[in-house]
Amino acid sequence: MEKINIEFTNELLMSFINGLIYCRKMPRTEVYHYPSYTHVDFGEDVGGRTDEFFIMNNNLYDIDFNDQKYQHLDHFVTIFSDNFSILGYFEERGYTFSHWEHLMYLDLEPIEFNPSAKYHVRKVKNHKQAVHINQRLSRWAINESQIDDDNLYHYYIRMLGRPVAHGRFSLINETACLDNIYTSPKHRGKGAATALCTEMLLEAKQRGARMVLLASSQMGYPLYLKLGFKKVAPVMIFSKKKGLIKKRQGSLSLFTISVLTLVI
Repeated sequence: MEKINIEFTNELLMSFINGLIYCRKMPRTEVYHYPSYTHVDFGEDVGGRTDEFFIMNNNLYDIDFNDQKYQHLDHFVTIFSDNFSILGYFEERGYTFSHWEHLMYLDLEPIEFNPSAKYHVRKVKNHKQAVHINQRLSRWAINESQIDDDNLYHYYIRMLGRPVAHGRFSLINETACLDNIYTSPKHRGKGAATALCTEMLLEAKQRGARMVLLASSQMGYPLYLKLGFKKVAPVMIFSKKKGLIKKRQGSLSLFTISVLTLVI
């Protein structure tokens, strides 16, 4: 079983949570911090959920998270854990396991990057560009509500007049958080994602970032390793649609789960 790097615990996790929320927040987003978890109410549907819960505790016995309290919401629960028995814990409570990710870290100070000569990476500068990219690629490609925010940066690559890749990062207290890196299927494996990420890392460093955090998909994991990122923890993401409460069987005492958590 892969262990969490304990060197990166609460401070790093909170930096990632804050950076990720900043990338995804909408005009009516509200954030509530509790002792053992953070609740993000986006104020509208964002990628299939209206709410997300980031759990931050070492022991599920100490987590004051009542899933029945939130049964009226379409929501995600994102957990950074080195104990895979947590899968059974949440599935028994009516959650559907969505996917794995990897929390990753990069120290920017000793790293030097060379921009791509093959791809021209462009910064999204206005709302018109944002709308065009979202229409061509995905509704969630660019956060249109924050296109003028000085702490959030969107980038894309265009080929033959069409956007083929996009990504963004937030910059808070010298920590950059990369999010929503995507390349269209026809252009994968040709260096577009590397060019996109390299440009964003260069920009983040020039603007004073000292470290970078991200949650990598399984597909993107090899790319980030090549860029110098190190894995901090495995990430499990669960989803639940409103009203789906599964009858619990057995007792909580059947589970002994060690957790460090969050987001994605």
